[in-house]
Amino acid sequence: MAGRQSAEDRKAQIVAEMLRLADEIGPDRLSTTDIARAIGLSQPAIFRHFPT
Repeated sequence: MAGRQSAEDRKAQIVAEMLRLADEIGPDRLSTTDIARAIGLSQPAIFRHFPT
């Protein structure tokens, strides 16, 4: 499970993982569920950091 991080650090982690996964599986196949699983967060947590 992911540890507690500052909001800025968590957002940076989400973006880095999104870029890694987009490169690995393709941006057209990437979902927020994939990102959340890779980081160990829930999908709603992704949307709390990036609401739009």
